[in-house]
Amino acid sequence: MTTIWQGLVLGSLYALIATGYNIVLLSAGMVNFAYATFLMAGTYTAFVVTVEWNLPWPLGVLIGALLIAVLSLLMERVALRKLIAEHRHLTALIVTIGVSQIIEGVVKVAFGDQPRSVPTVIDSDTVRLLGGIVRPSDLLLIALVIIVVVLLHLTMTRTMVGLGALASAEDPDAAGARGINARGLGMGAFALSGAVAGGMALFVAGNTYADANLGHSLAVLGIVAVVIGGAGNQLGGLIGGFIAGLLSALAGRYLGAEYAQVAVFVLLLMILLVKPGGFFGAPAQRTV
Repeated sequence: MTTIWQGLVLGSLYALIATGYNIVLLSAGMVNFAYATFLMAGTYTAFVVTVEWNLPWPLGVLIGALLIAVLSLLMERVALRKLIAEHRHLTALIVTIGVSQIIEGVVKVAFGDQPRSVPTVIDSDTVRLLGGIVRPSDLLLIALVIIVVVLLHLTMTRTMVGLGALASAEDPDAAGARGINARGLGMGAFALSGAVAGGMALFVAGNTYADANLGHSLAVLGIVAVVIGGAGNQLGGLIGGFIAGLLSALAGRYLGAEYAQVAVFVLLLMILLVKPGGFFGAPAQRTV
């Protein structure tokens, strides 16, 4: 059962990245590949606020959410807005990859390559639960990711703002003709995804450290979670993340560490060949 807990922790990280991808995908129609790097930048924000400034952890969450939301908005305004308006989504994707490399480079210059430890907000001593060993901080991370994803799913499918965002992503021109502010909703999506990354970063950092290479390692596995669950489906991304995390942990445990990610990408290839829309198919459907 310890391996299962490890897989769920990994899966929560992958699901968190998939969530950020899906927020922008559902509202702006593109994938923000810099999202995982925003999360990494958020972990360093958490380190500065809680360790170097010695401020309470709630301020770390708040400052991280605000800072990364502003960073995400800045990227949308300066580098992506024109590309999105012209439906040049592939070019926009490439731009986000470039932005992620710039942010990673800046972090390495400022902090170096050495990972920085960030204290957990609750007890990090291991406990026995359901026959396995797990840390309460791990359980908190898993629970928070599930809560965030469910809330986002409900927002996108059961509120007028969410429905407007879905309509904007499907057909911005038609949405604009109906009075929907597609540009404003797109900006909101980037700000929201940044706030989620920055706010959750403190809880991630308590489990993984603040590491300049964190974004690079999570970015591709977040895409895997999206593909497994179905692009644009928030609940699918959550389940896809857990599937990828569990498969990685089980393969590493029983086949060897070198097979952990191999098994995940074998599953990815099989899904792309057999069910390219993912297990849960189409994006979230409107229900109101």
